[in-house]
Amino acid sequence: MNLQPTLANTLNQLFGQTIEIAIGNNLIEAVVSFAGNEILAVVELGTGGYGYGTNNLTTYVALSAVDFIRIL
Repeated sequence: MNLQPTLANTLNQLFGQTIEIAIGNNLIEAVVSFAGNEILAVVELGTGGYGYGTNNLTTYVALSAVDFIRIL
């Protein structure tokens, strides 16, 4: 059973919400931007680089690579 479309629909309902995503050894705190059937686009939080300001770094993640998602 392919749950990716159901996950994408749920994530699209969380548009603008902060989530935590685990991918392998990485943990990303980000805001949901877009979710498709195979991909999730998020804007990472705290990516200012060396503590100077903030950048809006958009990250694209394959839904098949996600280990877990936590809504913050």
